[in-house]
Amino acid sequence: HVWTHDGPDAAMYGLVPNYECCTANMHQGYPKLISHLFFTDLAANAVISTIWAPSTVSIQGVGGGADIELRTEYPFDFSVEYVIKNP
Repeated sequence: HVWTHDGPDAAMYGLVPNYECCTANMHQGYPKLISHLFFTDLAANAVISTIWAPSTVSIQGVGGGADIELRTEYPFDFSVEYVIKNP
């Protein structure tokens, strides 16, 4: 990083003196996470589930389309269930 000295509060989250940008940008985390839960690979005709989180998605253009629900309590439980419905 660019700072030459972090100071004694560097390990604590807060506004000052080291983490002003984190609190100003914290609202970006969930939309970015949600938008990256599923991807499509049209060349492979596949849907890729990248992150385990309770979620639903409607996919168009892969295998005629599908509604996918991911049921999980990860990281508190290590089981996942995919419910896939074709239109």
